Amino acid sequence: MNPDAAYDVKLSGYDLIMLLAGLKAYLQAFAQHRELDGGTTHPDDQWRHLQRHVGELIWRLEDAGAGPDTLVIHSDEAVEPRTEEQ
Repeated sequence: MNPDAAYDVKLSGYDLIMLLAGLKAYLQAFAQHRELDGGTTHPDDQWRHLQRHVGELIWRLEDAGAGPDTLVIHSDEAVEPRTEEQ
């Protein structure tokens, strides 16, 4: 698998809900792990990178589940994806 390649996937609304819940739980578990070890195994820069990457994925999944012409109110964990210029 090429980590830089884009892939097309068909997901049901239920699939989106499950993926979003899993990603949010992953962020919570990672934060708890960092708290327990004082950030020793995962320094701040690694944590920020993970939050951004997973947050952008959450944002895209939330957008994907919205209907056309729908105003999306993103979750607290969602991070607006960077554009190519950023």
